[in-house]
Amino acid sequence: MAKVKALAAQRRAGEGKGEARKLRQNGQIPAVIYGGGADPVAVSLDSHETTLLLQSISLNSAVIQVDLEGEKGPLTVKVQDIQAHPFKREVLHMDLLRVGAPAPVKASKPKAEPKVEAVEEAPAVEAAVSEDAPADEA
Repeated sequence: MAKVKALAAQRRAGEGKGEARKLRQNGQIPAVIYGGGADPVAVSLDSHETTLLLQSISLNSAVIQVDLEGEKGPLTVKVQDIQAHPFKREVLHMDLLRVGAPAPVKASKPKAEPKVEAVEEAPAVEAAVSEDAPADEA
């Protein structure tokens, strides 16, 4: 099993374009952690630390532990979306999806399938059988 990577995050109070620009100027990346039945949380991530992490993982399947200030333990997340600058190698925003233990799935046993019986052969099948009769009977 692959090693789970860790990342530190701080809650951010402000939202919007102006607040996000200030964060980026201070070497932070604005991000949102959502899903898992809990309210979304606006956070900021260290730009250098996050860039190094993103270079070392597979974005399709990597699970990340986010140590969020004020939380009991780390949050297990998956990178859902990354918004990057069009030509600079710079992450502008990230969406992180909470993942956890999968909920148990309730399944019921399917009812027995009804029995299907052939009653008689179709007329086309009977005609084909009679035409294919062997010719050596003479």
